[in-house]
Amino acid sequence: MTLLDECKALESGYNGMSAWSVVDEIDDVEIIEDKVVDRRRWVVVSRAILKRGDEVVGLSYESPATEYQEGGDFNHEFYAVEPYEVTVTKYRKV
Repeated sequence: MTLLDECKALESGYNGMSAWSVVDEIDDVEIIEDKVVDRRRWVVVSRAILKRGDEVVGLSYESPATEYQEGGDFNHEFYAVEPYEVTVTKYRKV
């Protein structure tokens, strides 16, 4: 079974899904990136990149924006990703 299939098979339950909940459930998974990409009134949207061996999976998930929403079941999505190289040109004073 691929890492993507294992991630999609996880039950989010009432506590929602996060990169850390994947690490707790699936062996040998490493969090490469986990960052906030948007803040809304009721949710904080994050994106994580998870890796196991040569397999890489993306996770988009929401978490509560206030303490009164703790334990809510929020949206999440696992998807396939692939690395790509970016070349950046910077300039300095000479």
